[in-house]
Amino acid sequence: MEQYVIKGGNHANFAYYGNQFGDGDATISKEDQIQETANVIEEFIDSHCSWYDMVENKAKMYNRYV
Repeated sequence: MEQYVIKGGNHANFAYYGNQFGDGDATISKEDQIQETANVIEEFIDSHCSWYDMVENKAKMYNRYV
């Protein structure tokens, strides 16, 4: 399991669901937090998944039902 901490972020800024009990004040903007989250997810996918393998597997699955 991998964990990534967004420095200055908080739970409320992870999405648009408002303040959360016990959540601290964010020191980065909601937009910056969301962008950093998207970047980390993209890096994770790129480093753990081969796009070629994903496309090839999808084609194999499709061909099973055609």
